[in-house]
Amino acid sequence: MNTRGQNILLWLTPVAGLLFLVAYWLFPAFAPPLSPTLSPEEVAAFFKENLTAMRGVVIFGNIIGALLVPLFALIAVQMLRVVNSSPIFAYAYIIAAGIGITAFILADFAWGIALFRPDRDPQLISLLNDMAWFFLVAPVGCVFVQNLCLAGSIYLDARPDPVFPIWVAHFNIVTGLLMLPAA
Repeated sequence: MNTRGQNILLWLTPVAGLLFLVAYWLFPAFAPPLSPTLSPEEVAAFFKENLTAMRGVVIFGNIIGALLVPLFALIAVQMLRVVNSSPIFAYAYIIAAGIGITAFILADFAWGIALFRPDRDPQLISLLNDMAWFFLVAPVGCVFVQNLCLAGSIYLDARPDPVFPIWVAHFNIVTGLLMLPAA
């Protein structure tokens, strides 16, 4: 199998990580996240006061979300190489990753819409902000399933030279469990 293209796409992952750090450093608008007890007027005021930073969050969030897609596709391709496992693990992984990325992008869109017209009714800006946070946090269940699918595929790989090392399965189980409280 020619893996040159896969290696090229894999290098988009550290680029996404670096962009995440740059975005967090340049635009710390959500550090810490907005309190859910803020009134709509306070949320709208926050958006108006941090318009540039919030726009940076939206732009970088869109790019980062797109750059994660190749990583998930590469993992699914490698999961399909596990011959002792069922391809259902890879297909479920792809679906869970797709839902997660879609929700991430929808959160980004909701914030973008709130920022597009910062003078609109504070109730609408607050609603869009609430929607964005729900879209961002709600797919934790899908991320958990994504981790379980990868771990299950790895555990079923009984070959002497497995596709993934066993510690990756353990890491995914622990990561998935640590994400559950966010749900």
